[in-house]
Amino acid sequence: MKCRGWESNPHVACATQDFKSCASASFATPACRDHDTHRGTYNSRWMKSLIAVVAGIVVGVVVLSLTEQIGQALLLALMGIEPITAQGAAALGIERPTESLAVVVAACFLGPLAGGYAAGRLAPVKPLAHAAAVGAFQMILGVIGLVLFPVPLWFAFATVIAFVMGPLVGASLSRV
Repeated sequence: MKCRGWESNPHVACATQDFKSCASASFATPACRDHDTHRGTYNSRWMKSLIAVVAGIVVGVVVLSLTEQIGQALLLALMGIEPITAQGAAALGIERPTESLAVVVAACFLGPLAGGYAAGRLAPVKPLAHAAAVGAFQMILGVIGLVLFPVPLWFAFATVIAFVMGPLVGASLSRV
């Protein structure tokens, strides 16, 4: 008869109960169970964060576009200023009216504000970081537009400031 290793009591006969519990190993909670639970929580949080940012971008782009279109329509109705796109102005070699550019700046603030608000409300943690991601995405698109088409210097600065402040204000409002 062969004795077990050092997990058994070496001071008594081989047939005695060893120091281990009578419970089977299958009753013990494996260490990987906690790890899997943590991983599931992490994946769930990551997915919620991704959804928050994507939803914020969609909301921001929609609000920005609607704000600009409504603003340009109001300029036409109230002041008789014909709406012209940046591409159209560049093709014609003319500058857009200041009022029209002011509408674009307002849209560049309200779009990221709405997107930052949506991302902040949906974010599982760190609403400001999610709103900043939305604002960064929209600002990249806005800067590309600023580079491609000639605009006054004040407009470029105002647009960048609007893209930075909009999501910050939206994230702040999302937690009120």
